Amino acid sequence: MAASQHTHPKKVPLNLKWIPQKPNYYKLNTDGATSSETDADEIGGVIRNHLGAWMVGFAGQVPHVHCITTELHALIKGLSLALEMQLIPLEVETDAHEVITLLDTDNSKYTNLICDCRHLLGMLHNLPVRHAYKEQNGIADQLAKLGIRMQDQAMRQIFVKLPLFVSAQLQADQIGATTQRLVSIQDSQQAASHDRKTCFVSNRVANEVVANTVLAIDRIATTSISNNVFSASICTMVHEHQSPVRNF
Repeated sequence: MAASQHTHPKKVPLNLKWIPQKPNYYKLNTDGATSSETDADEIGGVIRNHLGAWMVGFAGQVPHVHCITTELHALIKGLSLALEMQLIPLEVETDAHEVITLLDTDNSKYTNLICDCRHLLGMLHNLPVRHAYKEQNGIADQLAKLGIRMQDQAMRQIFVKLPLFVSAQLQADQIGATTQRLVSIQDSQQAASHDRKTCFVSNRVANEVVANTVLAIDRIATTSISNNVFSASICTMVHEHQSPVRNF
C-alpha cells in the first residue's frame, strides 16, 4: 500500500518567453541537437541586440561524441563569433544545465572544451552563462536542427542576414509571445527566488497570434571574420532560404 501512495511531484504551469537583455547589450543563445540518422551532431546559435533584432547566427555539424560536448561546441562557436565581430557587451544563455555546472567545476572528461569556453568568456570580460528553458531558446534550436540537413560535417554556416525559416520565431520573441511548460513546484519556487525571475511571466494563457512575416532587420556591419578563429572563406552560394551565408 505504501508504494501505491507514491505519486509524481505535482507540477504547475509556467509561461515562458525570450527575455531581451539590457539596453545596448547583445544576447547569445546556443543549442545542440543529436540525431540517430547521422554520425554527427548539430549545433546552432544566434546573437541579437536588445530589441531582439537579428545580428548573426550559425549552424553546422560536429562529430558525435556526447550531447554535452555538442552543447559545448555550440557555446564555443557562439562566443568566438561574438568576439570576432565585437558584439559586446554580451549576455549568454543555453538550455543545457550541465554546461553551466561544468563551467563552474573541474571535469577532466571535457577539460579541453571547458578550457576553451572559459578562455573565450574571459576575453569577453568574464561573462556568466545563464540557463534558459528550451521554450526560451527557439531560434537556436531551429538553427541546430538545420545542421541535420548538411552534407559535409566540416561545413558550418554563418548567417549574417535573417534566414526566412526562423523569421516567425524571431517575431514571436520580439512581441513577447509565451509558451507554457509544466514544472515541479520546487522548480517554480526556485524560479521565483532566482535573480533572473523576469524570465518567467504570469501563468496566463498566451493569446498572441504570431504572423508568419519577415521582419525588417538591423543593418549588419560588414566586419570580416578572420581565419584564425573560423578558418573562414566567403561563400558565393545562396542558401536554400535565400540568406547569404559564410562557411567557417
